[in-house]
Amino acid sequence: MRPIFFYSRLRLSWGFVVRVPGATAAQPALSLPPPTTVVGAFSNTLLEFLKPVKEVKKRSGKVLYPIFDCILGATLAAGFALAKEGEGSTGIAVVKEVSRIVGAPYKTGGEVGKIKDAGKGLREFLDAVGSMLPVQALGAAYTPAALADIAWVADAERLSKCLGVDTRELYEDLGKIITWGVSRLGSKEGIVAVIQGQHGLPEELKSGDIFRTRMYVPADCVEPKDVDVSEVTLWGLDYRWRRYYVPFIASETVVYPPGEPVSYRLVSDKCRAFKIPVLEDLVVVSDRGDYT
Repeated sequence: MRPIFFYSRLRLSWGFVVRVPGATAAQPALSLPPPTTVVGAFSNTLLEFLKPVKEVKKRSGKVLYPIFDCILGATLAAGFALAKEGEGSTGIAVVKEVSRIVGAPYKTGGEVGKIKDAGKGLREFLDAVGSMLPVQALGAAYTPAALADIAWVADAERLSKCLGVDTRELYEDLGKIITWGVSRLGSKEGIVAVIQGQHGLPEELKSGDIFRTRMYVPADCVEPKDVDVSEVTLWGLDYRWRRYYVPFIASETVVYPPGEPVSYRLVSDKCRAFKIPVLEDLVVVSDRGDYT
């Protein structure tokens, strides 16, 4: 295995939208982009550039494109962090906006008959509007003009096989395309601008090592050495929900920019941690210690 990291500092336009999977009419949003969203931000531009046509066997059933399943399989860790408060970063606030959605295709039973009768007259139409176009609260995470860091660590050899390219290309010009080409975070409306991009060889830490980071880390992997941490629930690279530690104040509805990074001890052999040699406070952690 030969690891490679991809790092980008982003300037967000207004925020981002990462909705909770499995929700139907109700559409709550996450306050932080999970690891899969970070991988998607990097790989979106990569796939647009390469336009690979080779498909791989679908494994998890949770991805839109089979090639992304292969990319996730090559991923060792991924993470997100707001820039420090002193660097001018803003916080994150999750807001639920009242809006109308197209609900007619999902109605059953008596609701279907009500919709079919909508053309009979004004009274029938007004009675059916709530079924055809119901009012729902749609979640979005607002963080206007915020600075944020995202990092992705992958197995370069396995990733190159997914993409059908030579491993050396990832460490050269293709790596620049990946890091400088990030254009959105989450849904297509989450426009970002890249302020800095870098890629290369990360430093892997060992169980028992103490490190400092601004990025969220899986709670089962580390022991906080500072008290200034919060817990949020996100899904990991396997789409399973788990607890993550976040510096300073964070919840499902609001995240404050950190003042200083948090110190942790890596306590589990089932986890992996990689230091991104761009800034001193960027370590990305995952529970993929069984990756071979």
